[in-house]
Parts: sequence; structure tokens; C-alpha cells
Amino acid sequence: ASKHLKLFPNPFYNYATLKIDEQLHISGVELLNITGQLIRTLDYQVGNEIIIHRGNLNSGIYFLRVRADNTYVIKLVLE
Repeated sequence: ASKHLKLFPNPFYNYATLKIDEQLHISGVELLNITGQLIRTLDYQVGNEIIIHRGNLNSGIYFLRVRADNTYVIKLVLE
């Protein structure tokens, strides 16, 4: 996706970690389904990572939309 963002593990089963470069000024992180529908808004505190918990999500392909100076979209696979 970007040299500023790293997502692992991907695919994941229980949770994944999104590492964020300190240079990015994040304004929001959203989880979208394959059709682009908003599933969840993720809490982002100041820091350099977000833990994405599976919760009640079904297996499949999702996308993370990270809003910063630019908008980044990362493909996320849930096993």
C-alpha cells in the first residue's frame, strides 16, 4: 500500500496490526467490505499502531481506508 503503512499478518484470523509511520498525520481509519460499504470505524489514538480485531466479521476480503495527508487503501484478507 505505502511505505508509511505496514499491515501484518495478512491474511489474519483473530487480529492484525497496522503499523503507521510517525510522519503520517492520521485523521481516520475505516474498515470497508468488498463493495466499499463502511463496516467499522477504528479508534486511532496518537501512537504508531492500530490493532484490528476480528470481532464478528466473516471470512473474506476487506479494505482499510487510512485518511491522512493522502488517502491510502490496503487490502485485508480475513481467514
